[in-house]
Amino acid sequence: MDKTFHIDKNYIQTPLTYGDFSLYQIGRLYCSENAEIGDHPHFNWFELTVICDGEGFVYANQKGVAVRKGDIFLSFPCDIHRIVSSAHAPLHYDFCSFNTESEELKAELEKITTRFSSAQDRVFRNETIRYLVSDAIVEMNEEQKYRDQIMANMLHSILIYLIRAFLSGKERKSPRNVSQNDMLCYRIMNYIDTHIYTMENLEDLGDLMNYNYSYLSGLFRRTTSESLRDYYRKRKLCIAQSLLAENKLTVTEIATLLNYSSVYAFSRSFKKYFGSSPKFACRTGS
Repeated sequence: MDKTFHIDKNYIQTPLTYGDFSLYQIGRLYCSENAEIGDHPHFNWFELTVICDGEGFVYANQKGVAVRKGDIFLSFPCDIHRIVSSAHAPLHYDFCSFNTESEELKAELEKITTRFSSAQDRVFRNETIRYLVSDAIVEMNEEQKYRDQIMANMLHSILIYLIRAFLSGKERKSPRNVSQNDMLCYRIMNYIDTHIYTMENLEDLGDLMNYNYSYLSGLFRRTTSESLRDYYRKRKLCIAQSLLAENKLTVTEIATLLNYSSVYAFSRSFKKYFGSSPKFACRTGS
């Protein structure tokens, strides 16, 4: 990753708490020409990438979308994120990673993750959010009185404007010629994709979707030609591969994070799917 200027306030290991909000990361990055911020997995947070200048591409789970000055990209929990800067107009962007414990706001965010899963749907524009994120970066770089209260208010305002941008008159419409079964399977896949760290077993999907789990499992296989368990396993292992490539967590920590019964169970599953052990992936960075 090439960069010419970088502010990164990283609280991923111990998030900062401001009222009902947790702050995981906030900062500013000025890319050099053709810079690439490689695949990196997100945990249980939402992230705003605010394009201040330049052009490039932002990716979520290998699906990319072009961005330019004034655009904001919303990343979801569990995304595998990547950013590529252009050669002629290098990207300058701010970023802010957060989540909330407010049940009301969590419900609104859940609607957004369900309705706007594709990368193209997650680009929007909002001048107020741009200024708020910029002001929050400045606030985090200064030890000022009442900073906690100001940050709580800023994060709350950012989230309210975000919800308005996505849910006020911008409801997602189902594509034509898509059956109810297709849409239900889409909802299942989207839920798994955005809750990969918090799901403990697939059977919980029955209660969440208001269907018998056996019915959902059979429907998913008939509709997608893949078992529900295989889809869940594949998503967990792809996240694991990205985490191993980052080389920030141990194999045991990754196994725990992804709710494997033991590190041995994780290693067996990883080797069966990728043909090599997690420890080998750590050493090679792939």
